Amino acid sequence: MTISYADRGSGDAVVLLHGQPGTAADWALVAERLSPEVRAIIPDRPGYGKTGGNPAGIAENAHAVISLLDALDIETATIAGHSWAGGVALAVALRHPERVRSIILAASIGPGALHRVDKLLGVRRLGEIAAYGAMKGMGRALAFERGKRFFSHRMGEEGPGLLAEALRGKAWRSFVHEQRAMLEELPEIGSKLESIHTPALVVIGDRDKIVSASVGTALAERLPISELVVVPDAGHGLPFEAPAAMALIVERGIKAPGLAV
Repeated sequence: MTISYADRGSGDAVVLLHGQPGTAADWALVAERLSPEVRAIIPDRPGYGKTGGNPAGIAENAHAVISLLDALDIETATIAGHSWAGGVALAVALRHPERVRSIILAASIGPGALHRVDKLLGVRRLGEIAAYGAMKGMGRALAFERGKRFFSHRMGEEGPGLLAEALRGKAWRSFVHEQRAMLEELPEIGSKLESIHTPALVVIGDRDKIVSASVGTALAERLPISELVVVPDAGHGLPFEAPAAMALIVERGIKAPGLAV
């Protein structure tokens, strides 16, 4: 698979991974606020955006990240994952610790993140029908001003445009595939958190209604070298709801201040 990505800046590298559904555009407002001395690699993950193709699970996404670093001749990088992709950042740190300087987990999945809706979407046939219907419904809603205001209120000003981009093509299939992968792979990752000695910044929004604050708290407590950062007045969409705050957090994560043993 050929991964489509943006590459901006120079210096210490950070890979910015979008959630589900999503595209590299989710991190654009953060990337443009980063120092020119930070090299930001922002891919469309498998199954989304210009990368397209078949969707991938958590381990497969982690492999794609390492393959991208190899292709760019980058020895080590900070890996930042939003929401579902936080699981990818954890998997990269778990499987390839020598390639990871630090990880940034923004509104990340983790222990306690799975709920009834996740399990429902993981059921074969039923999950496909539910995801297809929900995403088509959101797409129709975005065609109207009232729908745009609805998503703006919950996702920030940039939310409706980013959501419309993320829903293109067969994103619903990628979403369902990733739901099943999360149900299958996240428990194993969760059981090995104590063995991840990569410095980690765990970031939560104090208004997040998608992933509970308790998930971030659990991650910060169980990861051996970690710091919990709370972004005030922000929900689940941290990269586009609070880009200025996230840019500062990304730059802190690259330097990993206060996290080194």
